[in-house]
Amino acid sequence: MPLLVPSLAPFGALLLVPTMVGAIATHLFIVGGSPVPATLLLIGSVAIAWVRRDELARALSRLEWKIRTLKIPRHAFHE
Repeated sequence: MPLLVPSLAPFGALLLVPTMVGAIATHLFIVGGSPVPATLLLIGSVAIAWVRRDELARALSRLEWKIRTLKIPRHAFHE
């Protein structure tokens, strides 16, 4: 579903990549059958993520900014 919402498409594509890698491995090593449909979906999802990489970079920079503005002391992350 995230691939159908334009603002969520890059994130949906990133979620689909490991799923399709697992599907290809399952077809090759466990189930048998053709891995072609999963391979085509993998190629499509990588293409979507690549085309929308600027949106991903903006979202990650916004997330980084939000984390920095929380002002959590660095020692909170160390044991």
